[in-house]
Amino acid sequence: MDCRAADNLMMKYLDGDITQKEYEMLNMHLSSCESCKMEFEILRSAFFSIDNIKMEEAPENLERLVVSKIRSEKPVRAKNSWLPIAVSFLAVIMGWINIILVFRFTPAASIISDSFSHLNFLFNELFDLSLSLWKTIFTGSLKLLAMGRALDIARGVILETYGMAIALMILMSAVVLRLYGNIYRAFKH
Repeated sequence: MDCRAADNLMMKYLDGDITQKEYEMLNMHLSSCESCKMEFEILRSAFFSIDNIKMEEAPENLERLVVSKIRSEKPVRAKNSWLPIAVSFLAVIMGWINIILVFRFTPAASIISDSFSHLNFLFNELFDLSLSLWKTIFTGSLKLLAMGRALDIARGVILETYGMAIALMILMSAVVLRLYGNIYRAFKH
């Protein structure tokens, strides 16, 4: 008999399902194989130690106690969980509207001089609002600190051209949409 077959017989012995013939085969193998003999002794002592553990009986009214405790707890709801999402979404929409208005109603000759001050104000407000909301939601997060620094750097560079401004608004929209998804998943669980 090989060790694998002996291992199967050991398990049958511990389960109490071994026949007399299988028990004799197992004893014969254990007398000739020292490693299986050690393994069998360890298994048998562990098995019988577990069998000798005294289990306490659960009180008869345990189920009733647990159910009444669950029913007595009040559900916990997030306080104003929609407010940061709504304000952030509104800030992105207002940013898009401002960019459209700048392109539509500013004369071509003065578009550069007038729009940079307007865009600078717009982006400063949007970034400050978004960062304050994110800091409120994710206080102490390293990702937040890295994102805030990246947004500060982007704000300094983005005001050079309108193409960059539009790209930033697209990026902000993507970040805010991803943030909405993360917040939704956090509040859903």
